[in-house]
Amino acid sequence: MDEFEAIASKKDRLELFQDWGEDWRSKASAGLLTMVIASKRPLNEVYETLSLGSPFANIFSTTILGALKEEAWQKIIQKGQEGFLLPNSAVLQWVDELAGGLPYYVQIAGAMLWQYGNQEIAKNEFNFQAKPCFEELWKDLTEVERLALRSQLKGGNLPIPDPAIIDRLQRHGLLGKNGGLFSSVFAEFVKGQR
Repeated sequence: MDEFEAIASKKDRLELFQDWGEDWRSKASAGLLTMVIASKRPLNEVYETLSLGSPFANIFSTTILGALKEEAWQKIIQKGQEGFLLPNSAVLQWVDELAGGLPYYVQIAGAMLWQYGNQEIAKNEFNFQAKPCFEELWKDLTEVERLALRSQLKGGNLPIPDPAIIDRLQRHGLLGKNGGLFSSVFAEFVKGQR
């Protein structure tokens, strides 16, 4: 199941959902059902925001899908460019600066570069394509996470973020190992947020 947190949009059916979740847990525990649930937040947090107890508390393992390893995202760009000039190190650095290894943004950067053949035009188009995603991403972050991202931009007199928050943002690929934001375009977007 994808976008699990969408259950919050049907507040009049939450009671039914609680029963449904318990039923699915019992089926999964009996080996009758295998589940993969995708959500932006851990399931317990999704349930907490709804003032419900999670029936899935201890039956799942969590995997965070963050940024791809450098070799993996570079293969995406190289595969997409087959039949054209193979990307050189400057092109790969350009993609890394825009996408930071996050698969969706790597795909957009590669597609824009392939479509326009010019890095400046492609960057403008990347910005146009990515902005709605950045807005949704920003909306889904907690205030503490937003503050941590702002703090990592080295601007103003912001408090030093909690190392656990920094770790979480790095695991999700929003911060690189060096502590900078994953994308220069996203960094510009964050600077414009209040």
